[in-house]
Amino acid sequence: MKTLLIIIMATLSFACYSQRVVYTYDNAGNRIQRKYFVIRMADTTQTSVQEQKAAVKTNVFPNPAENYLDVTIEENDKELMVNVYDLQGKLVIQEKLIGLKTRIDVSALKPSTYFLKIFDEGKIIAGWEVLKVY
Repeated sequence: MKTLLIIIMATLSFACYSQRVVYTYDNAGNRIQRKYFVIRMADTTQTSVQEQKAAVKTNVFPNPAENYLDVTIEENDKELMVNVYDLQGKLVIQEKLIGLKTRIDVSALKPSTYFLKIFDEGKIIAGWEVLKVY
């Protein structure tokens, strides 16, 4: 039994998931559509031989987002860049991470999944998969 439990735990992915359900209603108040969104937090923290530095704790919220994303970082004494990419890999937003918290306006983006990456001197130090709704 212990062996089976160890095998199951070894095969599980340790990614974080959340789910959101969005309902669409007609003018009379009747529900006409239900969409399920599953959001996976992507961990793209690089710990390669070339990088030789500790991973930086970051958080991106709210996720799913409607108008903005808040990006927080535990400590920031450098000039970090935040890039947001669409599903085709096209850069749609690029901003400097100023201080410990930066608000990114995503209201102009179409509802979809986007990839947010935080760069330090051209190297990815954190990455998130975010969902833009409405």
